[in-house]
Amino acid sequence: MKYIWATSLALMMILAGCTSDANQETETKDSDSKEVEQEETQEDNNKDAGKDSVKDKEEPKEKTDDDASKDSEEADEETSEDKIDETKQEKNQDNGSSGTDEDKQTDQAKDETDQKQVPADLTSQEAKAVVNEYKQVFFDVIKNTDDNLMIKDYSSLQQIEEEFKTAMSQSLTDEFMSYYIRQENGKLYVVPSSAPSFLNPDQPVSIERINDTTSHVIQNQSDEMEGNSKVNYIVVHDGTQWVVDDIQTTYIQEDSAETKQVAEEQAIQAVRNHLGIKSSDDRVKVQIDHEESGKYLVHVYELVKQDGTSHTATMGWYYVDKKTGKVTDMMNP
Repeated sequence: MKYIWATSLALMMILAGCTSDANQETETKDSDSKEVEQEETQEDNNKDAGKDSVKDKEEPKEKTDDDASKDSEEADEETSEDKIDETKQEKNQDNGSSGTDEDKQTDQAKDETDQKQVPADLTSQEAKAVVNEYKQVFFDVIKNTDDNLMIKDYSSLQQIEEEFKTAMSQSLTDEFMSYYIRQENGKLYVVPSSAPSFLNPDQPVSIERINDTTSHVIQNQSDEMEGNSKVNYIVVHDGTQWVVDDIQTTYIQEDSAETKQVAEEQAIQAVRNHLGIKSSDDRVKVQIDHEESGKYLVHVYELVKQDGTSHTATMGWYYVDKKTGKVTDMMNP
């Protein structure tokens, strides 16, 4: 019995030992397996970490390359823009220089043209010719009319206007067209009205230069109906010739009766002195007949008595200039 119990106990111990060894082996294996798994996991993690690290290192490199490429492109663009700006500036400078030269040439040509167009001063003879031409053109238009004042030599307003413009400015032409010419039913007529002022060919003129293209031709005139006047013919140069631009008339106030009487007495005495007639000679009469063109016309005659009758015998007619007092023989000037 004891033997059996001892044998059982020994067997149990052996089994327990085997079980313990088996458990230890199992635990060892499990531990080894865990360590292997941990190492594999660690290796995997290290690989992943290595990949991430490589990726992180590669990404900045790629970004740096892109940035460098962009910077290079931007630099190229800036360089290109700078070149364009420089080209534009050079062109502008060239154009500015060329424009300046052209402007100078244009201004110089203009100055030369202006200098060429400045007409010389009018002489007295030339001034009279200009004003007389305006008179001639005016009468050429209106002289040939029928009983109804219809114009025969011109068929249109334009023809008359062009004729006026050969001796008048555009403004004076327009004034004359509206004042002296009318059109009715396709026909042209002269409007009856007072004639414009014309030069007295026997009287002197004075000339005043106003500017390069304007002069005044001035003449003092006397008319029995209108009295004394100062007529100013404004003439302008149209680039080709002198033409009449306007006529301005200023009427001079008549002398008072007392002043007029003194002037007439002076004219009579001037004639007496010219002929050597004494004031005490009652047979010779010296009288003012009338005035014309700024002069007194003086009649000199003798009172003849015969057979209880008397008559006059004219000795002569004399002009006395009202301004200068000069005496001239009307029949033998």
